[in-house]
Amino acid sequence: MNQLTQESLIFWSAFRPEKPAEYLATASLAYRDDLIDVLAHFAPFESVLEIGCNSGPNYDRLVAAFGKQNYTGLDINKEALNHFHTRMPDVKFIYGSILESVPSAKFDLVFTSSILSLIAPEDVMLAIHNIANLSSRLIVIQEPKIEKHNGIFHQWNHDYLNLFDDYPEFKWSEINGIIIGNRLDRASIV
Repeated sequence: MNQLTQESLIFWSAFRPEKPAEYLATASLAYRDDLIDVLAHFAPFESVLEIGCNSGPNYDRLVAAFGKQNYTGLDINKEALNHFHTRMPDVKFIYGSILESVPSAKFDLVFTSSILSLIAPEDVMLAIHNIANLSSRLIVIQEPKIEKHNGIFHQWNHDYLNLFDDYPEFKWSEINGIIIGNRLDRASIV
C-alpha cells in the first residue's frame, strides 16, 4: 500500500472524541440531499453497504427517505462505529478499510461518499475492484472534485468514470456529479 494512503488511513482511523457527533451533524448538508435524490431513482434496495459510514449521517438520510434498510456500514474508525452502534444497535458493522476488510456477501447497493478521494492513485484501483465485486446491482460514488495535499491528510481527484471502464458488466453514468454503475443484467432505467 502506498505510504500516502497509509497516512490517510491512519489519520481517519484516529480517535477524536468530538468527531462522531460533529460528523453526524452533517446529515443535513446539501451534498447529502444530492445523494438521496440520485438514490431515489433506484430504490428500493434489498441490501446496502456504505463504505466509510462513520457515525451514520447517510444511514439516517436513507432511513428518512426510504424506510428501514438492510444496511451494513464499513469504516476504519472504531470510535465512530461504536458511536453509530450505540445509536443503532440493529445495524451491521464492519471495522476496516475497503482495501483490506472486504466482506464476502454481495449487496444490492454499494456506495461511498468522500472516501475514494482519500486513497492514493496507486491504490484506488484495488478499492474500485472490491466495490465492483461487492455489488449485485448498483454502485454509487459521490466524491469531491478537489485535490488537497497538506500535513494533515491527502485527497485526490480521480477520474472515476475512466477507472470503472474495466467493469463493463455495469452501465456507467453521471448525475449531478455522482457516478452510478448499474449492473447490466439488473439495470434500472433513469
